[in-house]
Amino acid sequence: MEVWWLGTYSDLWKLLVKITTHKAIDQARREGRRRALDESDILEQLTGRGPTPLSAARIKDEFDRLLELLGNEKLRATAMAKFGGDTDREAATRLGCSLATVERRLHLIRQVWSKEAPT
Repeated sequence: MEVWWLGTYSDLWKLLVKITTHKAIDQARREGRRRALDESDILEQLTGRGPTPLSAARIKDEFDRLLELLGNEKLRATAMAKFGGDTDREAATRLGCSLATVERRLHLIRQVWSKEAPT
């Protein structure tokens, strides 16, 4: 599946959407809104005509926060390469490291970000 503004639909992307969606739902509930967003609403916006400005801002803010959680410039660069649409091999070439190194970094990124995902 292709997302119009992000390239290849990856597991990191799915994780980012999941975290952002649940944060938006929790915020809507805290604010007592009558109709909270649900995951299908956001996914439809992201895979259809594109995100609304509010959804895009939420995702960007959450992505920036998640990048900071990585605490390592090499992990951040790997995440950015993947979100930029690079394959693992292309990311390795771009970052001047081996394919195995990119795969290890992606595993670490998933571990860090999964702690932020709702269960």
